[in-house]
Amino acid sequence: MASTKKSNKKQLKVKKSKELPTVSLLFINYNGEKYLKRCFGTLFQTKYPQELLEVIFVDSDSTDGSVSLVRKKFPQIRIVEGVNDGYGSGANRGFSQSRGELVGVMNVDLEFTKNWLKPLVEMLQSSPKVGITAPVLIPLKDYPPPKTMEICGFTPYGFAYSHKIRYQKKPIESVWIMGAVMLIKRKVFEKIKGFDPLIYLYYEDFDLCYRLYLLGFSSVLVPESIVKHKQSGLVDPNIVPTRKIILGTQNNTMVMLKNFSGVTLFFFFPIYLLIKIGDIITDIIHYEHLVWAGAKVKGFFLALRLLPQILSERRKIQNKRIVSDWEIFKYNPPVPFCETVRTKILGRRDIGK
Repeated sequence: MASTKKSNKKQLKVKKSKELPTVSLLFINYNGEKYLKRCFGTLFQTKYPQELLEVIFVDSDSTDGSVSLVRKKFPQIRIVEGVNDGYGSGANRGFSQSRGELVGVMNVDLEFTKNWLKPLVEMLQSSPKVGITAPVLIPLKDYPPPKTMEICGFTPYGFAYSHKIRYQKKPIESVWIMGAVMLIKRKVFEKIKGFDPLIYLYYEDFDLCYRLYLLGFSSVLVPESIVKHKQSGLVDPNIVPTRKIILGTQNNTMVMLKNFSGVTLFFFFPIYLLIKIGDIITDIIHYEHLVWAGAKVKGFFLALRLLPQILSERRKIQNKRIVSDWEIFKYNPPVPFCETVRTKILGRRDIGK
């Protein structure tokens, strides 16, 4: 990735401001009790003026004692309780209760380094066009600095992928910032209308970032900021594996239909369908994977059932867009079409991929 993108060779310069903004940190939780002591214990060691921090714990109807633990151990945290209506909806609910100029949306399966926040804030202050910043995420067991960093992308023909590059200190513009930790300007979050409540889980972060780009903003990965993360630590075991596949296929389809231009869809949605059909046929041939094929078919038809709502949102998004899909795609690490076919149809049968 270093790469091949001219735009990424532009130095993203950070202006350091003497005036630090207020920051609201929204922690979206579902049965994450086992992570909370480490998460908040390290959070409150962050080198940032504590009087400028507002911490909000958004609980999605947990049954494991999470809320009681926060009340007892961390009384300075404000608690917002609600139903389990998805990660994005929980973030929207927390945002409505927050006051900060900048708003962090994050999981609770995290461990913070002391200097994680200020580089993200400074990058947001560096330009009115930067709407979201995020740290480099590393596994809980690792120690900074990392040797590699992961860049997420999305092909024009509809599939998510990740691309590892050697760790570098320069900020990198990335069209997909992972929802585990992101910091966003309040005015930008309001302008893009927050997360889409139709997306319960998976792809809600990509959908948010893509709509941000369509309005002329950008999202930046800031390697100076490092946070440890237990990947999928909060995913309900009942969601895996078939429910994960259903949600992934449904939301994958929705994000394309909602956000891509008519021209992009005309050329690339048929390719998406053909690859998806090939993927399903391969699952059927491997008889033991038949349940996965059924989950993918169900996910696709669930997306079609939501078509009236999708088209309604699509009209609003397309009427406001000021940036073309091709200007956004250039920030993706390049993935050859044959590589997508190999991994999606001929390669390993990875659940939910």
